Amino acid sequence: MYTTESINEHLEDTLPPTSTQRFWTVTNFPDQFSTLELQQILRDSSEHEQAKGTVQPKEEETLPQWIHIPRPPQGTLNKIITNGMLLAGFILRNIPFLSQYIYISSTWSSNLRNTALTIILIRAGLGLDPEALKHLKTVCLRLSMGPCLIETCSAAVFSHLIMKFPWKWAFLLGFVVGAVSPAIVVPSMLLLQEDGYGIEKGIPTLLIAASSLDDILAITGFNACMGIVFSSGNILHILLVSLLEVSIGVVLGAVLGYFLRYFPSRDQTKLPWKRAFLVLVMCVSAVLGSQRIGLHGAGGLCTLVLTFVSGIYWSREKIRVQKIVAATWNIFQPLLFGLVGSEVSVSSLPSSAIGKNN
Repeated sequence: MYTTESINEHLEDTLPPTSTQRFWTVTNFPDQFSTLELQQILRDSSEHEQAKGTVQPKEEETLPQWIHIPRPPQGTLNKIITNGMLLAGFILRNIPFLSQYIYISSTWSSNLRNTALTIILIRAGLGLDPEALKHLKTVCLRLSMGPCLIETCSAAVFSHLIMKFPWKWAFLLGFVVGAVSPAIVVPSMLLLQEDGYGIEKGIPTLLIAASSLDDILAITGFNACMGIVFSSGNILHILLVSLLEVSIGVVLGAVLGYFLRYFPSRDQTKLPWKRAFLVLVMCVSAVLGSQRIGLHGAGGLCTLVLTFVSGIYWSREKIRVQKIVAATWNIFQPLLFGLVGSEVSVSSLPSSAIGKNN
């Protein structure tokens, strides 16, 4: 078993939580320490005991039983909160009395939803583990591209055969259906990562990276199909523009990420707040700007690369930046789900179109 000598050296006067506090029953760690710090402390403890010759086999190693980490609502309560946001937006849009007094322009709605998506991608990029991603890069590519493309092609084939969609519209629908929601996957994986689940095998990092790339691939494919549907130009030109989006996103993200490594400098005060502000401003500007000029997939990929590159240099200092970005997500989460719910307009859907057989 691990002894608590080396852990106590790090904790000093930190006492275990009392029994009256509300905690989960997994072995956890105080809020002021991150997962990486926990791993380092346990690694130091293992090396200390190995010198004494008292370390047991790996299958018998366990964490100290008195360490705890508080967690936000999970399970049924979390589903109720998320579904409540969607339902609230749906009600505000479709109840006649309320819809007369509450109106959000489509431009503001789109910008707010893109901003919320940007914050999710920022959290995803900062939450990536470089070492785990290095060993799982091929698996990540397969997991991000394989399911998305297979689901897209399946939806396109069935919508063409059953609903008689043209092939262009069928693939347009396929990329809509095939996209993974990072707003659901990323926060859940970050919670598991904070609790220490799957870190040794890199599972949270793998799923965070795969879901983010999956979403970027779906956005790029959707816009490529939309360009093919509504444009009379050359299809090869549209596909080359899509590849250009990817290249611009990667290059711009790498350049801005290296810039944030060294600016602001480490000797400045309130460094985490300045870094978080710059990350949010740059990433939101990249996403909204790419939407403005028609390169829809470049902004999201730029955000992911920027935060990953800068986070490597920040090391454990990025934990405070992650907390600030997480607090920002708590503001934009109800806006995202509420605005998605408000996009469903029952009055714009003719009742005769439902179940109609031509």
